[in-house]
Order: sequence, then structure tokens, then C-alpha cells
Amino acid sequence: MNYNFTESYISNINFLDYEFIDCNLSMVKAKNATKKEVIFNNCKLVGLPFQDYTPNLISIHFIKSELYLFSFNNLKIKATTFDTCKLEQTDFTNTDLSTNPEQNRLKNAQFSKENAIRLLTHFQIDIN
Repeated sequence: MNYNFTESYISNINFLDYEFIDCNLSMVKAKNATKKEVIFNNCKLVGLPFQDYTPNLISIHFIKSELYLFSFNNLKIKATTFDTCKLEQTDFTNTDLSTNPEQNRLKNAQFSKENAIRLLTHFQIDIN
């Protein structure tokens, strides 16, 4: 990681069409930050309750990034993508999302039953 923002305070900042590259964003305080069209490329993100930080989220993309102790609980993030990411202890409970489980490591991730079934669509499995 080339840029270390660990425990930084970046609240009330507007990130519009912004890309974080090679950043450590562990335990960042970013409440009320606006994020529209944000990319995290080769980043480490630890301990972020994302549902508290994204009232104006449009789309966000994670590429080759690591997310630990992360929460997307109750967010509508269908436009969000995870490309070759490592997600551990990440909470997707009641989250509206679409991600490919074959391209991402989802260790100890939490999903609602509805989202767990939605993940199976990538395997063309139909559950009645």
C-alpha cells in the first residue's frame, strides 16, 4: 500500500468520480461523505460500517481489494461490483446486491437468505 489513511477523518467530503489506488483505508472516519462513482483499486478497507457513510451512494467498484469487518447492511448497492476481492467478516444482511462468488473470496460473509439465493444465480441454479 502506497498511501496510508488509517484512522483518518475524511467526513463531509465529496468524492465524485474518484479512484483510490493502493490505499490503506482502515478504520477511516467518513461519516456523511458523498461517494458517487468511486473505485477502490488494490485497497485495504477494515472496520467500516459503510451503511453509515453512504447516504448518496450511486455506484462503487472494488478491484483487487481486501475488505475486513465491513458492513453493507441494508444498502441498495446493485451497481456495486467486486472484482477479484477478498471479503472477510463482511455483512451483506438485507443488502440489494449482485456479485459473482467465483471471482471473490467471501470468507465469513453474512447474507440474508434472499441474497444467498441470489448469489446462486451465477451458477445457473434455480431454487423453488
